[in-house]
Amino acid sequence: MIEPIVKPNFFILGAAKSGTTFLYNTLTEHPDIFFPIEKEPSFLSYHFDKHINGTAKYFELFDDVKAEKRIGEASPNYLPDPTSPRILKGLFPDAKFIVTLRNPADRAYSMYLNLRRYGHEHHNTFERALLAEDKRLNSKDFKEKHQYFYHFLYFRSGLFGEQIQRYFDLFDKEQFHIITLDSLKSHFEESIKNILTFLEVDANYALKPGDKHKGYGVRFLPLQILHRKLPREYRKYLGFLLSLNKTETQPIDPEIRATLMKKYEEDLNLLYDLTKIDLRESN
Repeated sequence: MIEPIVKPNFFILGAAKSGTTFLYNTLTEHPDIFFPIEKEPSFLSYHFDKHINGTAKYFELFDDVKAEKRIGEASPNYLPDPTSPRILKGLFPDAKFIVTLRNPADRAYSMYLNLRRYGHEHHNTFERALLAEDKRLNSKDFKEKHQYFYHFLYFRSGLFGEQIQRYFDLFDKEQFHIITLDSLKSHFEESIKNILTFLEVDANYALKPGDKHKGYGVRFLPLQILHRKLPREYRKYLGFLLSLNKTETQPIDPEIRATLMKKYEEDLNLLYDLTKIDLRESN
């Protein structure tokens, strides 16, 4: 007898650096919710067949599902990637979607620091990385080499109004639960209860805040560990990368932040019209 294919029925779409890992690790502890060990398969996007080789391999991620009611998947590049909504609509038209958002300028800088920290971003200033965005977007080679290339589009990945509009054009609004990182941090219990209610699972099950560092896996292996594993003659080439951790405490340049917020103004107005969420004063 052929076993039926188990498919996900809800997705955490993003945004990256807006609490998706924290939420993934929190919801994983609920007995009625299943997530695969790999947090970000990112299969339903621009690299449709690259990361997980084929649809059958993708569905194997859910082979360990038992009696869980909600089967989830969390890939933050599904929000900024314009190819993802139609792929999701074609495969999972009745799915539920969770979106976590934060101030887009602060999110962009947080992503830049994260990619620098793990040695993925070679531009040594945020300003230079922003200036490289157009070239990266138009480079087929860059897209092919970087599974998560949308993470490098720091400004465009924060156009939340535009991104939500793409999904609302294809799905009913009732299929979405949108929350801010501010709310998730300051009203954790209430926020989680609302999410569980949205997912139609036991909302009275007490969940503790998840470990935000858990679940990254080999994809973000710390450079210090890699440094120890490399032969001695290659270690010096990682020396400058290891120093990148020291940049994480530097705040975003106020002028750059102000410029970004001005550029985001029209999109933030659209986001508010669509969702009544105002990110202009949140962090």
